[in-house]
Amino acid sequence: MIEESVYLDSFVPKAFPLDTAPSVDTELADIPRGNTCPGVNRLIIGRLAKRFGRKYFRILDAPCGTGVFLDALSRVLPAAEVHGCDLVKPGPQSRFIYSRANLENARSASFDTKFDAITCISGVMEFDNTLSFFKKLRQSITPDGVLFLTNDNLLTVRDRLMYLLQGRFGQYPFNTDAGTPTWKIVPLQNL
Repeated sequence: MIEESVYLDSFVPKAFPLDTAPSVDTELADIPRGNTCPGVNRLIIGRLAKRFGRKYFRILDAPCGTGVFLDALSRVLPAAEVHGCDLVKPGPQSRFIYSRANLENARSASFDTKFDAITCISGVMEFDNTLSFFKKLRQSITPDGVLFLTNDNLLTVRDRLMYLLQGRFGQYPFNTDAGTPTWKIVPLQNL
């Protein structure tokens, strides 16, 4: 099922409706931004809560990065079986099932199970071989599963000026530490 596209500002709920709330006190305002645009993680968790409510479901975030999104999802929707995969293992405090995988190589990323939901939050631009990545996602999702795919807009005036003046985009730090994954801009034709 493909949902129609909506503007992010038109659906950024502050709290769950009571019929889908994991708990009355749970508020989406506490969802951390992570390494994506403001409101993206909150929007996706809100949509997952609306679709699955308090029921058990299995979700994969690929690539999962440091696990900020999945840790927030585990807290808000505790019935979810939460999986993440990436090249770099997240910290020991993470509350999800981690798999090391090179997602550009479909053979190296094999999952023993199908997922009811898959998210790829600001990660698709990391792959030169997006076709292989999408084939792997298709093999890994249930027939009635849902895919959330986001790609940050790096063409805003703010980001262009920051790139001109500082050689970076707004969401990425000015200095990086040794061992920190680097990011790349993938040409549109590769997507």
